[in-house]
This record gives sequence, structure tokens and C-alpha cells, in this order.
Amino acid sequence: MTLKSTAQKNARKGFIQTFELLLLLPIVVLLLLAFVEYLYLAYAETLVSLAAREGARTAAMGGNEGDVKGAVLAVLGPNWMASIESEVDLLYPNGDPSVTGDPVQVTVNLLASTVAPNFLAPLGFDLNSVKVTSKTTMVLE
Repeated sequence: MTLKSTAQKNARKGFIQTFELLLLLPIVVLLLLAFVEYLYLAYAETLVSLAAREGARTAAMGGNEGDVKGAVLAVLGPNWMASIESEVDLLYPNGDPSVTGDPVQVTVNLLASTVAPNFLAPLGFDLNSVKVTSKTTMVLE
């Protein structure tokens, strides 16, 4: 009689563990997807910041708007710049791009859904309206 009750307890324990796994597995998968999406966004933010710095450096050395966009494109790559929402803005706050010592500002905007997989969109965390933006100011040389 004790052997049968031990076997029943082990079977019940196995059922409970399987049920717990079925309850926790979607939560673990969701957390994993959120972590992967966060890593993509962190990488994109770093890359957009680097692209803005390169664009500002090119503008500070006397480059025109085409040169600045070329420098940004070289950092980001053609796949990310092909996005409809990607923008590169070149601004001379004092108005004259030829005066040494004046600031030059480069802003790079990139739609987050072009760089991240948007795994969490069905849950309401949609990246289609989020932009990854970086603004860099340097002094004209």
C-alpha cells in the first residue's frame, strides 16, 4: 500500500511541476523577447550617436550637407538610412558656415522599428512611433 501511494504522490508532483512550467513559460519568453528588443534599441542608440558625431565632425571640417549625409550613411549603412523616417539635419546656429569658431549642429533621427524587431507590438509596446535621435554640436575649424 505504501508503494502505490508513493507512486501516486510522484505522479501528482510531476503534474504540478508541468503545470507550473506551462504557466511560467510565456512570462519567461516575454521577458526574453523584451530583453532582445532592448539590446537592439541600445545598439541603435549607440550607432545613431556615433553617426551624428561623424556627421558633425565632417561639417566642422568644412563639409557640405552632402558630405555630412555621406558620413552618416557610412556609419549607419544603407539599410538603416533607406528608412522613410530617417533624417539628417545640418544646422548652423549663427547662420554662417564659413566663420571659424561658430557651432555646427547635426541631428540624426531614425525610426526605432527599422532597427528593432518590434516583438512586443501585440502587447501595446509598439515602436512604430518611436524615434532614435542623436544631436551633436561641434565647433567649425
